[in-house]
Amino acid sequence: KIMTAFEAPIMLNKQFVGLIGIDVTLDRFQEIVSAIEMNKLDGSYAFLLSHNGKYAAHPNNELLNTKAHQNPTNLENFNLFQRIELGEAFSVTHINEGDDRFVSYFPIRIGRTDTYWYLGISVPKASINKAVNENLYVSLVVGILGLIIMSIVIYIVALSITRPVQAVTGQLRNLAQGQISTKNTLNLRTGDEIQEMAEALNETIEKLNYKNVFAKRLGDGDLQYKFDIENEKDELGLSLVEMQQNLLKAREEEEKRKQEDKINQWTNKAITETSDIFRRHNKNIQELSFITIQYLLDYLDIVQGGIYVRNDDEEEPYYELASAIAFGRDKLIDCKIKEEEGLVGRCGYEKLTVSLTEIPDNYVDIKSGLGGANPNNILLVPLKSNEQVYGVVELISFKPIDDYKISLVEQVGGNLAATIANVKINEKTEKLLRQSQQQAEELARQEQEMRQNVEEMKVTQEGAQQREQEMLALHDAVNDIAYLAEFDMDGHLIEMNKNLEILLAKPKEQMIGMQQGAFGENADPEQFQTMWKQLRNGSSVTHEQRITTGSTDVWLHETYKPILNADGEPYKVINIAIDITHTKS
Repeated sequence: KIMTAFEAPIMLNKQFVGLIGIDVTLDRFQEIVSAIEMNKLDGSYAFLLSHNGKYAAHPNNELLNTKAHQNPTNLENFNLFQRIELGEAFSVTHINEGDDRFVSYFPIRIGRTDTYWYLGISVPKASINKAVNENLYVSLVVGILGLIIMSIVIYIVALSITRPVQAVTGQLRNLAQGQISTKNTLNLRTGDEIQEMAEALNETIEKLNYKNVFAKRLGDGDLQYKFDIENEKDELGLSLVEMQQNLLKAREEEEKRKQEDKINQWTNKAITETSDIFRRHNKNIQELSFITIQYLLDYLDIVQGGIYVRNDDEEEPYYELASAIAFGRDKLIDCKIKEEEGLVGRCGYEKLTVSLTEIPDNYVDIKSGLGGANPNNILLVPLKSNEQVYGVVELISFKPIDDYKISLVEQVGGNLAATIANVKINEKTEKLLRQSQQQAEELARQEQEMRQNVEEMKVTQEGAQQREQEMLALHDAVNDIAYLAEFDMDGHLIEMNKNLEILLAKPKEQMIGMQQGAFGENADPEQFQTMWKQLRNGSSVTHEQRITTGSTDVWLHETYKPILNADGEPYKVINIAIDITHTKS
């Protein structure tokens, strides 16, 4: 018999104490599977596969407990056992020598296990095709009968609606050809859907006429013609309204473009004319500023203005009013504005354009023959070139100053700044040229004096060379008969001559770095400190010292002389020693 076993642990206080198991035969599964029938599908049956691919139930008892075919299909890479492990439903066609079967597999999960059994339903493809053919024949018969009945009904209905439909069709054909005259409206009284169609068609013709009038008005250029849309689903009406809006937008853009072209031409003309002014008047800043501000006031139709030029010659830079038109005389007298002071100073310091529509009281008063008034618009533009500010343009007006005019002033201001920079450079160049001429004359005079000094220096130099030769001879003589050493200001040996090296019987490399007094015996630290204190103060020191070399004692008479630098401070000490051993015997 085919059996299956269910096992479970016996736990007591969470401790394993035993195992309980139940063995169940699979005869019951055989009965259940055998009872499964497929109506109207002859030759179909069900079977049960265990998780390892063996038949647990099958109409053919010989297959029980045997493994199914790994690949019962004609698919090259199909593996039945791998599909069973996935636990998913699937269907395949089994190929079996003319008895092809369509088989569906459905997973069955047993308890809480991770493996699956599968219930399979096998149906011959011939049975499926037979059932399909029967359904097809029935459908064909029903379809043919329905078509005959429908044809009779259509013929009867057509007899009653042919003429009205022909009338509607004719009108639709006229409408398709673009004939939307209200003379073509229909007057049908059939009391049915045809009458409703005719009325709807008449309404369509009327609305199309309304839209046609609107389109003609748009074509004539009347873009403000009012057109009402009754329904938001009226696509043609919406399209006409959209076309009207697009035409309005296009007209506005065209007008805007024309205005921009006009402004560009106006701006280019001003740039060209001011460039000519800068080219003809680039010798004097005051003249250049006056002609420029005069041109700007006339071209911009502004009543009052001035140009402030930055002065960097003094320690604290300031802006000086170089030229002005329509200012009061008190405005022109010694008008110097420090950086960051007032509106002009802030404009130059921040390098930004300032446009005000509310001017402080008493800022400026424009007067005429009939009286005076306070303006209400002021424009301050920094004269910038390469981020360097060379001045400020101040314009005052009763009317608001448009943005394109401000832009023009900024462009002209940039060109004016470059011109002012060149003028300043030219002025400095001329000044330097005059100074260089004066200096050349002064140099010529000094050159004559230097020639005389050179002659005198030659005589002095010859004497100096003679004294230098004498000093070299003296140094060589001292170096030949005396012991020479050099010390730093801490008393460490930094140089010695050959005589001292022979006397001490040690190589110079070994002696360099030793402290003064280490060559003799019984060196006194206190005496050393006292001696070097005097040397650091710039005083010379003379004393005698005994040095033992091998088995011979040598007495030296030493003179320590500090050497001073250019600041008069000692930076090293020279020691000259003479052998006086013969005086000690």
